[in-house]
Amino acid sequence: MAFFEAFRMAFESIRSHKLRSSLTLLGMVIGVFAIIVSVTAVSVIDVYFKDRLQFLGSSTFMITRQPVIQLSGRDKSQRNRPAITYEQLKRLQDAMQTAVSISPMEWFSMGKVTYGSRSSPQPDVLLMGTNENMLTNFSYELEIGRFITQEDVQYARPIAVLGSQLAKDMFLNETPVGKTVRMNG
Repeated sequence: MAFFEAFRMAFESIRSHKLRSSLTLLGMVIGVFAIIVSVTAVSVIDVYFKDRLQFLGSSTFMITRQPVIQLSGRDKSQRNRPAITYEQLKRLQDAMQTAVSISPMEWFSMGKVTYGSRSSPQPDVLLMGTNENMLTNFSYELEIGRFITQEDVQYARPIAVLGSQLAKDMFLNETPVGKTVRMNG
């Protein structure tokens, strides 16, 4: 009997205070909706980053002298950090127990690439130095030609691997393999 009495009193209170009841209900609906939206947004972001980083594999990581993600310009302490040397890379590779391969990447400059009288349509082509492991470490595939080898790195051979879009833009119907390109002149 007490249960039915409490239930009746609650309905009478709701009926007599309609504005307060509707505002309370609206607050609860908004709260539940906000929680659902937040959980959905977090899981969408999680899936997005997992998909974007999946090509790296579970045992791949990057060491850089600059932060990978920067929200503002680099300050003086970041600009003056010393470059990672080849000796440091070899020490790291020797110290790593499970590392299959390590690939350094150094960005040098941006500029125009030329081949004979042709030049790249993009005025700011990025020049990057790396070693023979970069292709496998980042799951890239070559369209044509070959990638650099350990001997190329060891003897500092002047070899360039062009991005597929740059090669198509510069060489049109020719093959870029074996051709000499220049950067900024």
